[in-house]
Amino acid sequence: MAPLLVRQGRGRICSLLAVTALAAFLAAAAAQVAAAGGGSPCPSCPNRIPPPSGPPSNGTGSGPTPVGSRGAGQGAPSAPGAAGAAQPMQPLVSLGSISVLNGVASLTGTVNASAGLDASANVGVDLTVNASPVTVSAGGQFSASVDLNADAGIDLQASASSGVQYDLSIPTSAVLQAGASASASASASTSATASATAQLDADAVTLLVPADGFTIVDGVGIEAQVQAAATAGIAVLNLNGANLLAQLDAQASASAGASGQSSGSSSSSGSLSGSSGAGSSGSPSASPASASAPVSGQAKQVALTVTGTNGVSETSTVPVNRVSSVIRVGKSSSVSAFGARGIRIASVAFDTSRLARTHHLGVTVLVRDRRNYLVRDAIVMVSPTPHRASVAGSWAATSDVLGRARFSVPISSRSAGRIYVTVTAKTPRAKTRVTRSVGIGGGRAA
Repeated sequence: MAPLLVRQGRGRICSLLAVTALAAFLAAAAAQVAAAGGGSPCPSCPNRIPPPSGPPSNGTGSGPTPVGSRGAGQGAPSAPGAAGAAQPMQPLVSLGSISVLNGVASLTGTVNASAGLDASANVGVDLTVNASPVTVSAGGQFSASVDLNADAGIDLQASASSGVQYDLSIPTSAVLQAGASASASASASTSATASATAQLDADAVTLLVPADGFTIVDGVGIEAQVQAAATAGIAVLNLNGANLLAQLDAQASASAGASGQSSGSSSSSGSLSGSSGAGSSGSPSASPASASAPVSGQAKQVALTVTGTNGVSETSTVPVNRVSSVIRVGKSSSVSAFGARGIRIASVAFDTSRLARTHHLGVTVLVRDRRNYLVRDAIVMVSPTPHRASVAGSWAATSDVLGRARFSVPISSRSAGRIYVTVTAKTPRAKTRVTRSVGIGGGRAA
């Protein structure tokens, strides 16, 4: 078996154009996305994956793209969030002062009508306090009264037409503790301006919402993140049932240790480096600490619940957009690479019918996921196999709607014996590789 040889001139050209060709391939993929959906279909999703709801790509427009041998493994879709950074969610309600007189709590606040998934939308917000509807003025202001003798506290609920919800629960004890006298009873004739939510406001725990909202494609789970300036006043912090307080406390300890080493001053164990006003004057504060938790592919919403040490609890809930990219192709089903459940190379077929005339070997790769769905828009690469008679250089293409990626690989006319190739298939969440071979003799199939 003789090794496969390629003329040196061609080898140099492939090496010099490797990076340029790869860039052109990725640019073509990005252009395909823009043509299908007018830009990135989902800023929180890989920005080189065509929109699941858009027209499927046939994968045959530009053909395989040659890449350098050192580029094998490049060209994979970027990580989620690359096309649009997540932003802290603004709560639907900003509570103002709470005053207590003869056991009656009077509260004021402002409804943030633009809060939610689209900050530019003037969404409607329904507001209730202890199950009683509250009128909101044109400017967003509201006021309400609660009889603390009859009720156990204040329960404020707001819901927007976009599906975003907000729930704030303040026990009577927290209202009284925030007053001028902690020993005042609910029936006492005292008046004080209360700030029962001051500690939660200072800790500034917020949910990070992607620019396009939380989107689940084909039931594939996603990640949700929160950020916090501090954790000193937090007793419980749950994101869709997952307790993230330990993650943030660990960062708090690490941040406090690093601050102590750099400045020689100690900080509170509950303070994170990102808290506003933290640190000495003249030294910039670091970004707020963050933690994340998985969101099930079957989840209908993302809910963040923060409970303070004084019993005050607030919950922000954001709906999840569910998208299906599965389409019917004859008797089979085709799914986008982003929505695929894993990936496997179902077959690698070689076409030697034109080898003698064109000195090109045809290679067709078929990819499927664990459900046996055809996978479209997966990145497929054909590259040399180490320590074997193989091809020169690597070639990349995207799979079409039938899950196929086609290649025409140049073969030297002096090649003979068995030629090996390594085939790699990638999606944003999975990768697989196989080695296959075909026998040829002097430019002809063996």
